[in-house]
Amino acid sequence: MLLFEKGYVRESYTEALLKREEIYPTGLNLQTISIAMPHTDPSHVLKPAIAIATMEKPVTFMHMGNTGVSVPAEILFVMAIQ
Repeated sequence: MLLFEKGYVRESYTEALLKREEIYPTGLNLQTISIAMPHTDPSHVLKPAIAIATMEKPVTFMHMGNTGVSVPAEILFVMAIQ
């Protein structure tokens, strides 16, 4: 992951992000596009950053407000928040 390679997050970040996403999903269906804003606890972050990824093919996330709804995210805002 680029955030790890560039020294923004700890090695534990990716696994923690995936675990948090299972409990608190971050997908959002907007009017013309679907996005996701995955992030995790500050203990996995070394310095704040946001990585923006545009997907060649949508990646399925669950909806932030309704975990029964799938979101085909086209843009990811991966946040390293302290």
